[in-house]
Amino acid sequence: MIRNGFARRNSQNEEWNYNITNNQLLVKCKTDDIKSYVIKLRQRYLAHIIRLPDESLAKRLAFNNERMTRPGRQISYITGTIGDESIHEFARRARMRIV
Repeated sequence: MIRNGFARRNSQNEEWNYNITNNQLLVKCKTDDIKSYVIKLRQRYLAHIIRLPDESLAKRLAFNNERMTRPGRQISYITGTIGDESIHEFARRARMRIV
């Protein structure tokens, strides 16, 4: 907890901003925002799956290429995790434990 983190700047002049902004709080706590943190965890898990043997259930499910029958736009776990990077480049970095 940060002391006076929820205090307001100036309640008499109706300035209701917090003393500490979100970015200042992230810098003080030496952490990432939640979106970056979740992406990093997903990339680590996907790298772990890539390093598993081909017979493992997790790897077979992650790289399953059967068509989905659910309606709507489908984004695979892999595509959502690595973004614009190619799967081959990500797999190379995962095997070298760079991810």
